[in-house]
Amino acid sequence: MLNYLNAKGRLGRYRREVNVGRENVRISYLDIPGPGLPVVFIHGAFGCAVQWEVQAERLSRRHRVLVLDMRGHGHSDKPETTYRTEDFIEDLIAWSDAVHLPEEFYLVGHSFGGYVATLLALHFGTRIRKLVLMNTTGNLRHLDTALSLASTLPGTIFQAVHRAIPVLMSAPPHVMRRFMTQALTEWECWDLYEGIHCPTLVITGRFDHIAPPSHAQRIVSRLPHGRLQVYGLSRHMTMLEQAGSVADALEAFFKGTWPAGGGPVAKLPLRTGQLVS
Repeated sequence: MLNYLNAKGRLGRYRREVNVGRENVRISYLDIPGPGLPVVFIHGAFGCAVQWEVQAERLSRRHRVLVLDMRGHGHSDKPETTYRTEDFIEDLIAWSDAVHLPEEFYLVGHSFGGYVATLLALHFGTRIRKLVLMNTTGNLRHLDTALSLASTLPGTIFQAVHRAIPVLMSAPPHVMRRFMTQALTEWECWDLYEGIHCPTLVITGRFDHIAPPSHAQRIVSRLPHGRLQVYGLSRHMTMLEQAGSVADALEAFFKGTWPAGGGPVAKLPLRTGQLVS
C-alpha cells in the first residue's frame, strides 16, 4: 500500500542521480533492472516517481524500468528558474542520453506527463515502441479560471499542502506557482496526436474532472493506432486508485495481449474505430 507521506517510497535502493542540460539540473530517478526493453514513466504536475511504485515493480519482471522525478519535483533539483514545457523536454532528452536508453523503449505519461510524453514521442519517432497516455488531455482551457485562482494563493497554503501530502504534491511553493503560470498555460497538443504512429493506449478514470473521459475519447479519435480504457471507479490518479489493474493493463499492452482481464472498466459510447476493453 502506498504511503502518501513517504516521499522516498519503498524502491529507494534503485534511486540514481544524473546532472543534465545547460543548467546542469540534477535529475533523480529509479532504475530497476529487468530483462526486456525499458519502460519510462513520467509523472504529472506536482507528482513524483513514487506514484508509479506498483506498476514499476510489476513491469520489472519483464522490463528495465526507469521512473524519474522531473525538475522541481520529488528528489530532483528545484532551481529558482523557469518551468516551461521546453525546460522539461530538454531535461528529458538529455536524461535519456545520460541513462543510455536503447534504440527502442516504451513510454508512459500521466496528466501533464502525458503532454510531455506526447512531445517526446514526436521527438523520438520510431524509437517509441508503444505509448501510454494516462489521465491526460489536449489542453487545460476548461480549467483556466481554477488555475488562475490557484496561482494567486499565498505561499503558506502551497507549503502546507506540500508538507501534508508530499507524494501527491512533491513540488515546493516556488515551483508550483511557476509551473501553473508557465508550463500548464502552454499545454496545447490536440493537433499533435495525429502525428503519433506507434500503438497508443489511453487510460482514464470515469470520474476524472481534470482530464475527463470525453477528452480521452477525443485523443483516441485522433490517434492512428489508439485504444481506450476507462476505469469506472477512478478519478484523476488512476495509477494509484486502480494500481493493480493498471499494472495488469500495462503488462498486457506491452506484451501484446491487451485487453487484460480484471479491474472495473467503464463502457462508454464510442465513435467508429475507437476501442474500449
